[in-house]
Formats: sequence, structure tokens, C-alpha cells
Amino acid sequence: MQGIAVGGEFGGAATYVAEYAPKGRRGYDLSWLGVAVGGGLLAGSFGALLVTNTASPEVVNGWLWRIPFLLALPLGLVGVYVRTQLTETPEFLAAAAASEGSARRARNASQQMGRDMPRVLYAAGVLSAMTAATYIFLIFLPSYLSTAMDFAKSDATVINTTAVVTFCVALPFFGKLSDRIGAPRLILISTVLLLLLSYPAMNVLDSGNVSAGIIAMVVMGIVSAMGFASGLAAIPELFSVHSRYTSLGLGWNIAAVVFGGTGPLIITEMTSLTGSILTPAYFVMAGAVCTLVALQFRNRLAG
Repeated sequence: MQGIAVGGEFGGAATYVAEYAPKGRRGYDLSWLGVAVGGGLLAGSFGALLVTNTASPEVVNGWLWRIPFLLALPLGLVGVYVRTQLTETPEFLAAAAASEGSARRARNASQQMGRDMPRVLYAAGVLSAMTAATYIFLIFLPSYLSTAMDFAKSDATVINTTAVVTFCVALPFFGKLSDRIGAPRLILISTVLLLLLSYPAMNVLDSGNVSAGIIAMVVMGIVSAMGFASGLAAIPELFSVHSRYTSLGLGWNIAAVVFGGTGPLIITEMTSLTGSILTPAYFVMAGAVCTLVALQFRNRLAG
């Protein structure tokens, strides 16, 4: 239920920001959505660090772990308030005014969705590498470090927090860079780097050295930010205003289902079958391969 809710809202947020962004600033403005995501991850990391360092494992596992979740409730109420106060974007209002009658708008939207499907699949492919990297290196990593690699929970949290901070700081830079040199070029660069660096990064973590692990995750945080910012900048322009919210959200969530939410389950099973604790690297590399394949269709579908 959380995945469905967040997935729908994030696609809507990306659409909203993209349609309000001035020309030449779409990548930069959209990058702040990633900063918001990273801010949530940081809040979770600091909450986990505070909880694990202030109480015994028995107390944490018994009831204290619930407190950070309950503290998120006021943020949810703020989100509901903001959501009810938003108005439609000028771009959408102009497109709606150009349509004659709700039946025609509904018919056009339905037809447009059918025409959008190749681009939806293209978007999912383009976002595969970025999705795999952010879910695995920024979200799943603390759990994996403490369970599969025998890091202390506090050390795992420190490594993850450093990676997320790096991710947040780098996002606006790469968003602005995507406006200058083009998002597709940055997507290609970040995807190749993920393909080349994921395995060495996991190898460094496997050494058990916390300082080396921090450096490795700083690098992966930078590469992940490059892919996230450029991916966000490239996808909205694929779709018309009539179907952008639904089509963008669908493409985003196909990638999130395949290379995001199911990632921990797949990696756990792969680790059990192969006996290798480096399987997160293979998973991210698989996402990078999917993105490289999708990019081959850019001229045909993303024009």
C-alpha cells in the first residue's frame, strides 16, 4: 500500500514540477525532488541511529523502533494539506481549455495512453539503472551490511548516511548539468559508471573496513545522483500533457517494481543460492544493462 501511494504521488510531483519549471531549468528544479527523497532517507537514518544508540537491543526490538514511524504521522498530515491546496499547472489548464468537452478529453486521454505504451516501456528501461542503484545503495544497504556483511548496525548506518548526504548534495549539480549538456548524455555516463563500479564498491565493503566503505559509498552516491537527476529530467518530455501524469508514473513504477521494491527479496534469494554476498552489485549491473539496451531506442521513441 505504501508503494502504490508513494509511486503515484512521485510521478505526479515530477509532472507538476516539470510543467512549472522555466525553460532551461527543468533538470535543476526536478533534482530537488530527489533531495526531498534523500531528506526522507536521512531522517530515517538519523532516527535509526538515535534509537539504536540510546537503548538496548531488547528495548529497541520490543517497542522503541515504533517511535520513529509514529513521528512521521505529522508529516503525512502536512502532505495531505499541501496536496489539497495545489492548483493545476498553466500548461495543463491551457491544454484542457483547448479540448472540447469532458468526453472528448477522456477519449483523447485513453487513445494517448495506448500510443504512449512504447514510451512508457522505454522510460522504465531508462530508469532501471538509477532505480536499482538508489534502492540498493541508499535504502537496502544498511540492512544488508548488518546482516550479510556483519557490520555493526551503527557502522552500517554511518556508511549509509554518508552516501545519502553525498547523493543529496550532488543532485542539484547534476540537475543543472543536465540542463546544459542534455540529460541523455548524463544517463549514459552514469549507467556505464554503475556497470563498472558497482562490483568494486561491494568488494570494498566486503573488506569490512568502515573508512574504505564510506569512500566507496560516497562514490556510488555521486554516480547514483547523476543517474537520478538526469533520469528525472529526461522522462517528462516523452509524454504529452494530457497523459503525462499517468504515463510517467506508470513508467517510473514499472522500474520501481522490477528493480526497486523487489530488489531485497531477489538479492536475498540470489545470495542464498550462490553463496556470494556481492549479489547487490550484480543486481545493479543488471539494471544498468537494461538501461543501456533501452537507450538504443532513444532516437525512435524519445524524439
